Amino acid sequence: MFVSHAQNFEDVILWRALKHVENGFYIDIGAQDPVNDSVSRGFYEKGWRGIHADASPFYADKIRLDRPDELVIQAAIGTGQGKLNFFEIADTGLSTGDARIADMYRKAGKVLREVEVEILPLSSILEMAGDRQIHWMKIDVEGMEASVIKSWGEAKARPWILVVEATEPNAQTPSHEPWEQILLGYGYIYCYFDGLSRFYVNETQSRLIKYFGPGPNVFDQFMLPSHSGFVDPTPRREMELFYRAEISSISAQLLHEKELVRSFQESTSWKVTAPLRKAGHIGHRIRENAAAWTSFELRSSGRDAARWLLTHLMLWVRQRPRLARTALNALSLFPYLQRRVVLAAQARGMALSIQTASGKGDVLWHLDVDPEIVTKLESLGKKQQEK
Repeated sequence: MFVSHAQNFEDVILWRALKHVENGFYIDIGAQDPVNDSVSRGFYEKGWRGIHADASPFYADKIRLDRPDELVIQAAIGTGQGKLNFFEIADTGLSTGDARIADMYRKAGKVLREVEVEILPLSSILEMAGDRQIHWMKIDVEGMEASVIKSWGEAKARPWILVVEATEPNAQTPSHEPWEQILLGYGYIYCYFDGLSRFYVNETQSRLIKYFGPGPNVFDQFMLPSHSGFVDPTPRREMELFYRAEISSISAQLLHEKELVRSFQESTSWKVTAPLRKAGHIGHRIRENAAAWTSFELRSSGRDAARWLLTHLMLWVRQRPRLARTALNALSLFPYLQRRVVLAAQARGMALSIQTASGKGDVLWHLDVDPEIVTKLESLGKKQQEK
């Protein structure tokens, strides 16, 4: 899924035409922030790399910090030589080298910082790309687009697609007439206007024109980051504040409970009753094990030893008929316990049948044992001895 970071979905339109290119290359003139409103950010996340040029020292440093693997040129791109007075408006995309536009911002109450920056022609930036294909180039320099395009000069590079801001700063007034003919002379074909910028495809890549026309739509399969200007941050912010408050409340409650427990454990009554609690724990374990023994369902760690002992006891009684008769006669007085003995034998692979002889007070019984049970008992007995 492509993530659109651009101000006006310029990156969505470019990605529609160029998503078949792997590890492509771009040039961003007037790059500004490396994330917010960045046309290149989505491509960067897809493995593309390129060259950034921005006259603002603030944004040039910010791009270098965020993208250390890309080339960043801190200079004003355009015609002329030497230095240019650049008017920087902090934390905005409105900084400009056009004194007329800067004066307009000043009258509107903007705070401007004037700095001198180096001037470089666009031709020098194109030469930095070397022999690489330039898949797209964006020019957004707040009113100085004509100066940038005129400084193209004799450079032979022809980016596949150009995106040029084509309205006056902060207005819908068209501004493309002074420079569009120059682009057409370089072999570019106008193909799309998004309300802010105009898109051009070089005639050598005319097959890409078919991708332009409709604006960004559901078939472009893109998503927006949470910081996008098109995303209302209110619900997310409210949810964040709610969960922070909940976490804070729970943490405070846990600290309070922990303090209560600590205070109680340090009390005299807790220390005095410690022997009684210990005795109670011992009694509970005795009752639990006693219940397990009588039900033949030991849950304690001695379960294997008890099973071994109980089965051996049954085999030992089987070899002593007189003792067996006496024990079973006594057992017949307790029918519930008698049933439990029969079930226990069956659970251990033995067939035990008990029947009272008719007319007599004697008990007839029979115990069949699977030979495999004896083998298992011998193995289990050895393990118990080893322990």
